Amino acid sequence: MSKNEVSRQSLRFHEILEQIKELHDKKQHDYGANQDIFANFRLSELSGIPAWQGSVVRMGDKYARIANFINKGEFKFKEESIKDTLMDMAIYSLITMILFEEAEGTEMAGGRQSPQGREQFLSRFPPKIKPGGQTQSIDGVITVL
Repeated sequence: MSKNEVSRQSLRFHEILEQIKELHDKKQHDYGANQDIFANFRLSELSGIPAWQGSVVRMGDKYARIANFINKGEFKFKEESIKDTLMDMAIYSLITMILFEEAEGTEMAGGRQSPQGREQFLSRFPPKIKPGGQTQSIDGVITVL
Protein backbone atom coordinates (compact mmCIF):
# COMPACT_ATOMS: atom_id res chain seq x y z
CA MET A 1 0.00 0.00 0.00
CA SER A 2 1.41 3.34 -1.02
CA LYS A 3 1.86 6.31 1.26
CA ASN A 4 -0.87 8.16 -0.68
CA GLU A 5 -3.36 5.34 -0.05
CA VAL A 6 -2.55 5.36 3.67
CA SER A 7 -2.95 9.14 3.78
CA ARG A 8 -6.28 8.88 1.91
CA GLN A 9 -7.52 6.22 4.32
CA SER A 10 -6.44 8.27 7.32
CA LEU A 11 -8.15 11.34 5.91
CA ARG A 12 -11.35 9.35 5.38
CA PHE A 13 -11.10 7.99 8.94
CA HIS A 14 -10.96 11.54 10.32
CA GLU A 15 -13.85 12.60 8.07
CA ILE A 16 -15.96 9.78 9.54
CA LEU A 17 -15.00 10.85 13.06
CA GLU A 18 -16.32 14.32 12.24
CA GLN A 19 -19.55 12.77 10.92
CA ILE A 20 -19.87 10.78 14.16
CA LYS A 21 -19.52 14.00 16.17
CA GLU A 22 -22.16 15.73 14.05
CA LEU A 23 -24.56 12.78 14.23
CA HIS A 24 -24.12 12.51 18.00
CA ASP A 25 -24.83 16.21 18.43
CA LYS A 26 -27.97 15.95 16.25
CA LYS A 27 -29.26 12.86 18.08
CA GLN A 28 -28.25 14.05 21.54
CA HIS A 29 -31.79 15.22 22.33
CA ASP A 30 -33.05 11.69 21.60
CA TYR A 31 -30.65 10.07 24.06
CA GLY A 32 -32.02 11.63 27.22
CA ALA A 33 -32.56 14.68 29.39
CA ASN A 34 -30.39 17.78 29.20
CA GLN A 35 -28.91 17.04 32.62
CA ASP A 36 -27.97 13.51 31.52
CA ILE A 37 -27.82 12.97 27.77
CA PHE A 38 -27.41 9.22 28.34
CA ALA A 39 -30.51 8.90 30.56
CA ASN A 40 -32.19 6.42 28.20
CA PHE A 41 -29.08 4.22 28.27
CA ARG A 42 -29.36 4.14 32.06
CA LEU A 43 -32.88 2.65 31.96
CA SER A 44 -31.34 -0.82 32.15
CA GLU A 45 -30.26 0.07 35.70
CA LEU A 46 -33.92 -0.19 36.73
CA SER A 47 -33.54 -3.93 36.11
CA GLY A 48 -30.21 -4.16 37.89
CA ILE A 49 -28.17 -4.12 34.66
CA PRO A 50 -25.37 -1.52 34.58
CA ALA A 51 -25.90 1.11 31.88
CA TRP A 52 -22.74 0.20 29.99
CA GLN A 53 -23.88 -3.43 29.77
CA GLY A 54 -27.32 -2.34 28.57
CA SER A 55 -25.58 -0.28 25.91
CA VAL A 56 -23.68 -3.37 24.75
CA VAL A 57 -27.04 -5.06 24.20
CA ARG A 58 -28.06 -2.17 21.93
CA MET A 59 -24.84 -2.65 19.96
CA GLY A 60 -25.71 -6.33 19.71
CA ASP A 61 -29.02 -5.42 18.08
CA LYS A 62 -27.16 -3.37 15.48
CA TYR A 63 -24.69 -6.20 14.93
CA ALA A 64 -27.60 -8.61 14.41
CA ARG A 65 -28.95 -6.36 11.65
CA ILE A 66 -25.62 -6.43 9.84
CA ALA A 67 -25.21 -10.19 10.32
CA ASN A 68 -28.68 -10.69 8.87
CA PHE A 69 -27.69 -8.61 5.84
CA ILE A 70 -24.52 -10.68 5.37
CA ASN A 71 -26.46 -13.95 5.59
CA LYS A 72 -29.51 -12.95 3.52
CA GLY A 73 -28.14 -10.25 1.24
CA GLU A 74 -30.94 -7.81 2.05
CA PHE A 75 -31.31 -5.14 4.66
CA LYS A 76 -34.63 -5.41 6.46
CA PHE A 77 -34.67 -1.83 7.76
CA LYS A 78 -35.32 0.35 4.71
CA GLU A 79 -35.13 3.58 6.73
CA GLU A 80 -31.60 2.71 7.91
CA SER A 81 -28.67 1.84 5.65
CA ILE A 82 -25.68 -0.34 6.46
CA LYS A 83 -23.59 2.82 6.87
CA ASP A 84 -26.19 4.25 9.28
CA THR A 85 -26.06 1.06 11.32
CA LEU A 86 -22.24 1.07 11.41
CA MET A 87 -22.25 4.73 12.41
CA ASP A 88 -24.72 3.97 15.21
CA MET A 89 -22.49 1.12 16.40
CA ALA A 90 -19.51 3.47 16.49
CA ILE A 91 -21.49 6.01 18.51
CA TYR A 92 -22.85 3.31 20.84
CA SER A 93 -19.27 2.11 21.35
CA LEU A 94 -18.19 5.57 22.47
CA ILE A 95 -21.25 5.98 24.70
CA THR A 96 -20.56 2.54 26.19
CA MET A 97 -16.96 3.56 26.87
CA ILE A 98 -18.14 6.68 28.72
CA LEU A 99 -20.70 4.69 30.74
CA PHE A 100 -18.05 2.07 31.55
CA GLU A 101 -15.61 4.74 32.69
CA GLU A 102 -18.32 6.23 34.89
CA ALA A 103 -19.02 2.79 36.37
CA GLU A 104 -15.34 2.29 37.08
CA GLY A 105 -14.92 5.82 38.40
CA THR A 106 -12.18 6.47 35.86
CA GLU A 107 -13.77 8.90 33.42
CA MET A 108 -11.47 11.69 32.40
CA ALA A 109 -12.63 15.30 32.22
CA GLY A 110 -10.10 17.79 30.95
CA GLY A 111 -7.33 15.26 31.49
CA ARG A 112 -8.14 14.73 35.19
CA GLN A 113 -9.73 11.79 36.95
CA SER A 114 -13.31 12.41 37.99
CA PRO A 115 -13.95 12.97 41.70
CA GLN A 116 -16.70 10.33 41.51
CA GLY A 117 -14.94 7.28 42.83
CA ARG A 118 -15.53 3.62 42.08
CA GLU A 119 -16.79 2.86 45.60
CA GLN A 120 -19.30 5.70 45.46
CA PHE A 121 -20.65 4.38 42.19
CA LEU A 122 -20.79 0.76 43.33
CA SER A 123 -22.69 1.74 46.46
CA ARG A 124 -25.68 2.57 44.22
CA PHE A 125 -26.13 -1.13 43.45
CA PRO A 126 -26.89 -3.62 46.20
CA PRO A 127 -25.22 -7.01 45.78
CA LYS A 128 -27.27 -9.74 44.11
CA ILE A 129 -27.92 -12.72 46.36
CA LYS A 130 -27.09 -15.98 44.62
CA PRO A 131 -28.27 -19.47 45.55
CA GLY A 132 -26.20 -20.96 48.34
CA GLY A 133 -25.85 -17.70 50.28
CA GLN A 134 -23.37 -16.00 47.95
CA THR A 135 -23.64 -12.38 46.95
CA GLN A 136 -22.25 -10.86 43.79
CA SER A 137 -21.66 -7.15 43.52
CA ILE A 138 -21.88 -5.20 40.27
CA ASP A 139 -18.11 -5.41 39.85
CA GLY A 140 -18.23 -9.20 39.97
CA VAL A 141 -16.86 -9.72 43.51
CA ILE A 142 -18.43 -12.85 45.01
CA THR A 143 -18.74 -13.10 48.78
CA VAL A 144 -19.80 -16.27 50.62
CA LEU A 145 -22.14 -15.48 53.50
